[in-house]
Amino acid sequence: AGVDLRVVLLIRPAEQILHSTMKRGFNKALIESEILADNARVLYSQLLQIDPRFVMCFDIYDHAETVLSDAGKLELGSFLHHNFNRTEEGQKSWLEFVGGMKPGKPGNVTERIDPPGLQSAVGKLAQGAQLLSSWCASKKRYAR
Repeated sequence: AGVDLRVVLLIRPAEQILHSTMKRGFNKALIESEILADNARVLYSQLLQIDPRFVMCFDIYDHAETVLSDAGKLELGSFLHHNFNRTEEGQKSWLEFVGGMKPGKPGNVTERIDPPGLQSAVGKLAQGAQLLSSWCASKKRYAR
């Protein structure tokens, strides 16, 4: 069909995902966590049906001070399109472009929901997020 599909899967802790969606006011925490967990399960089932070579996982939110290394950023560029890293100038431009990637801040979701609700919501979401993380780990599709 002449289609070159590339999937970039950003892995993020459940509490950070929930914080990101809650600050936008989409839904109440428990409802939002159920929707996101269902979406994660659907994405997982779709990942099982495609060739893992077309998927790259990035866990750029794992450490507060750390973002992808330059080698990891170049790996992402090569994965997306071979021309991004073909020349030294192309590499420099790509690194500048992705240089704005910042790690997520855990935030404080407890400002908007009570602690028992928070734990339940994060727990629901963590199940779905873990499915995606386990797929990435099992296929060795993590970037550096």
